[in-house]
This record gives sequence, C-alpha cells and structure tokens, in this order.
Amino acid sequence: MSYCRFSEDSEVYVWTSGLYITVQLGKNNKSIRKSFKEFKVGDEQKTIDYLNNLKLKGILIPKEVFVRLEKELKSK
Repeated sequence: MSYCRFSEDSEVYVWTSGLYITVQLGKNNKSIRKSFKEFKVGDEQKTIDYLNNLKLKGILIPKEVFVRLEKELKSK
C-alpha cells in the first residue's frame, strides 16, 4: 500500500513493503530522478517520527501521509 508518491508537493514516496514501511527520498524536479535514497523505517510511529524529522529539514511531505499513518496506527 502506498501512503504517498512523488509529486509536485512531495519529495518522498512512502509505502508498505513486507514488515516495514519504506521511505524513498528524492529531489522534486521535472527531470528524471537519477538518484534517490531508500530507507526501511519500520512501523507507523517510527515512520511518522522519521518523516517529521525530514520535514524539519525542508523536505516536501504532504499532510495526508501523516493522516494515513495515524489512522493505521490507531486501527491496531
């Protein structure tokens, strides 16, 4: 399941991959992304914390991803 994808307002792609939530970090530009970093972060809470840290560093992350992760966390 994807929580968010790269877009004009998102420099991250966040999805569930097996036991972990994975965050792929890339620069938002119109050219093909030639480099990105991928991190297997963990559960919903760890992902929320990780994304908050990225947001503090100026990485574009849509609010919706936090809402989706919080919803998943509460449903457990």
